[in-house]
Amino acid sequence: MFITIAPQYYVDYWFTVNGTKTNYADDFMSAMGIVAQTSNLIVAIINVLNVIRGPLLYRIIFPLTFNSLLILVILGLVIFQTPDDNARGWFYVVSLVIIMAMNASNGLYQNSFFGLAADFPFEYSNAVVIGTNICGTFTSILAIVATLAFSDQPQTVALIYFAISFIILIVCLCSWWFCKKLVSYFSPKD
Repeated sequence: MFITIAPQYYVDYWFTVNGTKTNYADDFMSAMGIVAQTSNLIVAIINVLNVIRGPLLYRIIFPLTFNSLLILVILGLVIFQTPDDNARGWFYVVSLVIIMAMNASNGLYQNSFFGLAADFPFEYSNAVVIGTNICGTFTSILAIVATLAFSDQPQTVALIYFAISFIILIVCLCSWWFCKKLVSYFSPKD
């Protein structure tokens, strides 16, 4: 999710001063990739090696809720914090910590969701894969449209982008309760 908004909002808006990229701007994309994938990988390995007992509900609902809270924090930063030399250092660190936490949470969510789909016929697993691909496409299209509409306003683009992300997470949380009520959820058919 961050990879589509990072070049414009983080690198160009936050970490570039008067057209000159700071060290933060030079390092942000690399650091973001490292913290995102490392945290996701660690959670995936733990999830595979450590059988977590208890309802799958916790491993799906908790990450969605946690990510919703992180998006609210990001929205707060977008709205209330503007780039300045005193804030640049802590904003860099806080952004990477949020990205790390969100990707760790996503790792738990994705592994759990694929684990849930694995108990169903293969069509359901395929639907999860297709849904994941559609999500990536939607995220990219959203970033393109927001950037084209507000090309000279990166703060507005980030606000729209993260607000829509928050709404989608809330829809996912709400849809979970509807999915639980389906008969096929409790008794998969071959």
